Parts: sequence; C-alpha cells; structure tokens
Amino acid sequence: MTLSRPEIELLIDEIKREIGAKRDGSGKNLIAQCPFCNKEGKYGIYVGKETTRKRLFMAHCFSCGHSTSTLNKLLEEIGRPDLMVTQTTDISTPLDSSILF
Repeated sequence: MTLSRPEIELLIDEIKREIGAKRDGSGKNLIAQCPFCNKEGKYGIYVGKETTRKRLFMAHCFSCGHSTSTLNKLLEEIGRPDLMVTQTTDISTPLDSSILF
C-alpha cells in the first residue's frame, strides 16, 4: 500500500513527538536516543526518498546495532501500534449490488 506525502509527514511528526527525535542536517533522517540502549543521538530513522538500499522508516542504532526494516515493526517497538497503516478497502473489488436493494 502506498502512502501519500501528507500521510508520511503525519507519521514522521508523530514518531518525532513520541521519541523526541530531530531531523539531521540533510533532512533525510530522524536522530534520537536509542529506545533499546539509551545512547543519545545514535538511533536513526530514514525518512528520505526510497532508494535501492534505503526504505522509508528503516531504523538503526549505531551503538547497539538494533535495526528495523518496516514501518509496522518500528511503530511496534516504539510503542505506537495505533499508528500502523492498514488497508480498509480495495477499490478494484466489485461491489455486491444486492446490498443496495
């Protein structure tokens, strides 16, 4: 499922607020205290454009080595499963017209 830019920005703002993160100089990473080893400034979450090596919301601690590679895993580990994105409907699915009458 693809997220729109406003949805991505909302998630970034919520994650920043939750873990007290700030963007780095390039604006492509959120830097915070690691929630696992508590080292300040060692936990990075990638929020830039996706590349072949980097995906949105990948996270890594450069002190203890803890990593996540998906948004859902990141949200689960920082205690915000309420922000997990779930698909609610599929537009390509045909509508059952019998429910309309």
